[in-house]
Amino acid sequence: MNIIRTVLIEDDEFTKYGIKCNLENQNGDTLIKVVGDTKFGIQGLRMVEENLPRVVICDIGLPDIDGIQVIEKIKSRFNDEIGILVVSGNINREVVGAAINNGADSFFTKYTDITKLTEAIRVTARGESWLDSNISKVLINDYRKSSRSSQHDITARELTVLKLIAQGLQNDEIANKLYITEGTVRCHTHNIFTKLSAKNRIQAVNIAEELGLIDRRKASVFTEGEVSKYINENYSDSFADKVKMRNFVKGG
Repeated sequence: MNIIRTVLIEDDEFTKYGIKCNLENQNGDTLIKVVGDTKFGIQGLRMVEENLPRVVICDIGLPDIDGIQVIEKIKSRFNDEIGILVVSGNINREVVGAAINNGADSFFTKYTDITKLTEAIRVTARGESWLDSNISKVLINDYRKSSRSSQHDITARELTVLKLIAQGLQNDEIANKLYITEGTVRCHTHNIFTKLSAKNRIQAVNIAEELGLIDRRKASVFTEGEVSKYINENYSDSFADKVKMRNFVKGG
């Protein structure tokens, strides 16, 4: 009998119990065995090193380090030798994108029938990807939104960063929200400025609104300093234009 060795990293005891119970009632020639389980990401990484499982089942929200970091560390160390199946109740498109971009192979939401978990694990163990319908919808919607910006060469991730810029978030806040480094945020921002021929953040938001890439009604207020600086640099000859721009950045 073939055995798929797994490590389970899940902080919710009810979910962990449900997964274990499901795996105890398996059918077929391939047995899925949990060789280690923990609710902590750091301990989970040690278990992976010690047990070398074929699949790691990992949640995103963990009490010490987040699951995105766990995924990134496992993939950077083992690449495709270990498949990663995310099991999470968070289907926010940013979280899904961060998990996939950092190496997650499959995504199973906690809203999905638990009996499908064995299928997801076996598919992941074969080196393939398994996505439940909830995640498929998130990715399809993301693709539809990104296709609107394709004519301007704005990528889906750059569009996400642009929307967060429009909400007034700074680089460190964007990095935390998207589970990426500040350096990566600066790189995305530079690309956005270049592609939109923008000089600064506010001008990028202004151009993006005109192109229909973002909705100004959903943009948060920029700081007075940012607004004043932009107005003084770009609309110094026309008070009417200053007022118009100030109303724009305030969402008015």
